[in-house]
Amino acid sequence: MQLKSQLKSSSNLIARLWQRGMRDVHSRIVTVAILFVACYLPTWISSLVAAVVGGTSDSILNLGFIALGIQIVYQHRPTLQAQAVEADDRFLGYAVIGIGLTTFVIFHSLTWSPSFQALAVMLMLIGIAWSSWGLGFFRQFPLASSLILVAVYPSLSYIVIRVCRFFTASEDMLEQVMAVAGAAGLNLIGLKATAQAALVSLPEGSVLVAPGCSGFDMAFTLLGTGFLMGKFMQLSWRKTAMIMAIGWSLSMLL
Repeated sequence: MQLKSQLKSSSNLIARLWQRGMRDVHSRIVTVAILFVACYLPTWISSLVAAVVGGTSDSILNLGFIALGIQIVYQHRPTLQAQAVEADDRFLGYAVIGIGLTTFVIFHSLTWSPSFQALAVMLMLIGIAWSSWGLGFFRQFPLASSLILVAVYPSLSYIVIRVCRFFTASEDMLEQVMAVAGAAGLNLIGLKATAQAALVSLPEGSVLVAPGCSGFDMAFTLLGTGFLMGKFMQLSWRKTAMIMAIGWSLSMLL
């Protein structure tokens, strides 16, 4: 009997949400976009699970960034509900949604690569926010919008590494930075270490900081976790930066 009541309540909730999503043209367009975004969820979740099984831990950042971004937006929902949207903002938002939908269909039919699908989903989310609250939404909530969009990509550390290598035009610049940071961490605990390029030299021998085992993944995850802790605990930026610095230091010593 209780199960039957719960199923009835769930069906009524779904019916109300569907009616709300179909009440006008804007709601219909947004509902269609959200349904397409939901089609990306299996790929996103499977990529996060595969990353955890493979030994990386930055999946927690994806979940944390989305939760934090939604929390910030939800806290300001009365302001957003009262915010008027100009016709050109709504039209441009619909255009971005259309581009995202088309891109998603093309990429989803050609490849299961999460990277291309994530790009299409980002466009749809931008279009939804733009058409619902105007372009000013991104100026009003730069942190929340950035966190949600970034978290759509399932492998944050990988994309950060690729971006760093693209802008530095070097395949081992990141490894050199990690070598210097690692040597500094070893010196802090009393071990004499020097870094030359991507090579860390100790009295007992030398260690090459090679791509894939530079420790950047752990450092990035601990930095991001420190940031999330600071924001969820509503600490000042100074204290948040201190927590992030502690996380970075721990990654250099582990």
